[in-house]
Amino acid sequence: MERQGIEYEDRSTGELLSKAFVGRWLIEPDEHYRSVHEGDDLSSGTRVMGGTTFAVAETANGKMVIWGDAHRPRSTYDIYDGFDEAESAGVPGDVIAIASDRAGIERAELLDI
Repeated sequence: MERQGIEYEDRSTGELLSKAFVGRWLIEPDEHYRSVHEGDDLSSGTRVMGGTTFAVAETANGKMVIWGDAHRPRSTYDIYDGFDEAESAGVPGDVIAIASDRAGIERAELLDI
């Protein structure tokens, strides 16, 4: 874990701001990882359009920080308590799968059997 810096657009003002946190990248902004979900996935629960670029970090306090359109200077981010919360909020499954794998977390669907 080390100090990371980010730039993002404040949703309420549109102003470009900088922040820093202690953590590690799971999907780095420089990777330009684009979600493979389809554009019409909005109807199936994701909250983003197809082809959105993502970056994901784990903070020293165990939070997940996920940026949408991470390759753009005016990206936005959300903070989640974990991968389950991010997935429930509509972050695409492929983004969750890659980030959790890199974090060393094995995720599996719990069957009610």
